[in-house]
Parts: sequence; structure tokens; C-alpha cells
Amino acid sequence: MPTSAAQPCLSLPSLLLPLLLGLTGVTGEELTVTQPKRVLATAGEAVTLPCVMSSLQPLGPTQWFRGTGPNRQLVYSFKGGLDPIRLFPRVRNVTDSTKRGNLDFSIRIINITLADDDTYFCVKFTKGSPDDVEFKSGVGTQVTVSTKPSAIMLLGPTARTTPGQTVNFTCESHGFFPRDVTLKWFKNGNELPALQTKVVPPGNSISYNISSRTQVLLTPEDVHSKIICVVAHITLRDSLLATANLSEIIRVPPTLELTRFPVEGNQVNITCQVKKFYPKSLQLTWLENGSVSQIDSALIPIEDRDGTYSLKSWTLVNSSAYKEDMLTCQVVHDGQPAVSINKAQKVTTPLKDQGTAPLLLFGGLLLGLKVLLVVGVSVIYVYRKQRA
Repeated sequence: MPTSAAQPCLSLPSLLLPLLLGLTGVTGEELTVTQPKRVLATAGEAVTLPCVMSSLQPLGPTQWFRGTGPNRQLVYSFKGGLDPIRLFPRVRNVTDSTKRGNLDFSIRIINITLADDDTYFCVKFTKGSPDDVEFKSGVGTQVTVSTKPSAIMLLGPTARTTPGQTVNFTCESHGFFPRDVTLKWFKNGNELPALQTKVVPPGNSISYNISSRTQVLLTPEDVHSKIICVVAHITLRDSLLATANLSEIIRVPPTLELTRFPVEGNQVNITCQVKKFYPKSLQLTWLENGSVSQIDSALIPIEDRDGTYSLKSWTLVNSSAYKEDMLTCQVVHDGQPAVSINKAQKVTTPLKDQGTAPLLLFGGLLLGLKVLLVVGVSVIYVYRKQRA
């Protein structure tokens, strides 16, 4: 009877080796830890740090660290038995790490600040006794924290200025990162040139400031004009805007015109027209031979389309007593030194007054014809009655 071939006798270590290799993950496919090299975060918001493993083997926890070497800081641990909310109050796991077959060990850091700017590593450990042993680390994710520019500070003249003068405006914004930023000036939708724009400091920094200056030549039509500063930055969905209304810094001096024309009786109308002034504040006074004769404090200026104001004041004098330079119209505008006019320009009677005499004459003729008609009818009636 043939005997079977002799089987080799395997030792116990040889039998346990494949099992040990499987438990430690040393297989034909090497474990990979995938994480991005860089993530951009915005101060005050949350940032997600992705980390994906290629395998569940070897068995052991996954942890996140900030920095490298002996001084690295533990940011989050997926190790069981810990209270992550108490230990890591600003960090949350993105997925359910207890789910069977989970390979995603991403985390989210909330309330990001500039102090969080650093490199973060996703590290796989193997179980050890008493301590776990680091097995594989990701390449590290550089978290770059960006900060939004502050609200714009737009500075202009502190006192009112008249047309024909040039005024300066300064636009500032602070505390942003990264350094790249855009600032533009506009007047009524048209871009203005910037005289000087600076971003400081010039070198590397965790935050930057920008300052820019422009000049505007005022015109009498600028009451409704607006100066706008626009700041654009990578952290902003919409650009920052700041507006300066030129109505707050412009003063348009009034133009005075004095006219005279005769009216009914022995009188002359003297009219003072105050045109195209801004702001609205104005006081008008009549002077007769240098003495105050009338103060028109109740006058209500009329706003023109361009935003300036105009008003009119008049007074009556006897034509026999009126002399050139006798009456003066004096105006105090917006607290400025008084301006006056006393040379009255002679004008003809207004059109509405010129048409009065012909109308009266026509009415008189019509009335006379009616009277004659009535008289004629009456005479004929009496004559016929007598004949009868």
C-alpha cells in the first residue's frame, strides 16, 4: 500500500505570521493618507480639513496635529472613549467615524482666527501597549487664514468750500489678509484717478492696511454729486462701498439781481432776486439810506433742479421820493460775510400788467353798446305806445 507524500511540518511562528501581517496592515497595498496641501480660511468663519484613508488597516486611531516635532499640538482625536466636545470645543468631525467602513477622517474648525494659521497633519496610529504608535502621516495641510477688510473710512473736507476750489478725499481700510486688494474712486459713476495708494506694511505680515487719496474740482452743479470709494478683496462677496455727498461740503454763493418797475399810482416796485445758492440758510435785509427798513425772515427758498435754491423779495417806494442807490438788498448766506446790491435795473411793466388797459377799454365799449341798445328799444316802445 503506497504511502502519502510527507507533508512539511510548519512551526507556530510561521502559522501566525500571515495573521500578524494582516492585523498590522502590512499587505501588498501600502496605506495612503490623503489631505490637501493648502486650505484658505476666513477669520470668524469655519474651515474644513479633509483627510481620507485608503484602508482601515492597520487597526488603530486617527489623530490630527498642528505642527511637527515634539512641540506639536493635538487638535482632534478619533480615539474611542474620549469626550471630543469637552477636549476640542472648536473642532468637529465631519463624518460619522463610528460607521462601519468609514475612511473619511475630515474635521471642521470653527471660529477661525489669525492665530490658527499653521500646518495641520492627519496621522494614522497602530494599537500599541501601553501607547499607540504612529504609523503614517499625511503631507500636511497649510491653513492660510484670510481676514476681511474693515469698514471703509472715507474722509473729506471739514468745512464747506466754494466751486472752483479743489478738495481732497482719503479712503482707508484696515486689517485684511492676504495683501492683494483693489481700491477705486468714482464720481457720479465715472472713475477718478487716485493720487496716491499705499498698502502697508510692504513686507510679509499677518494683516495689511490700505490708504488712498484723490482730488475733486468743485463746480456749481455738484450739489447732487457723490464721491464713492470701492474696496475689493478675495474675502468679500460684494465690494465695500463708502459714499461722500458733496452737498455736505460745498457752498454755492448767491447771485443778486435788483430790478425796478412802475406800478399803479405813484409807486415803484423794487425786486431783489437771489439766485442759485446752497445751502438753504439765507437772510435777506432791505436797507434804506444805510438803515434797516425791512427784514424778510419768512421767505421760503425754491429748490432748483440742480439742487441750488432761489428766492425773491420786493418792496414798494414812492416814485417821487425814490433815488438811485437809496435802497440796498443785503444777503447773509450760510454765516458768510454779507453781500449786497443797490444798483436797480429799470425794466418795463410786466406782461400781465401791460394787458390790463386793453381789456378795460374793450369792456367799456361793450357796456356802452348794451346801454345804447336798451335806450333805443325803450324809445321805440314809448313812440309806438303814443301812436296807439
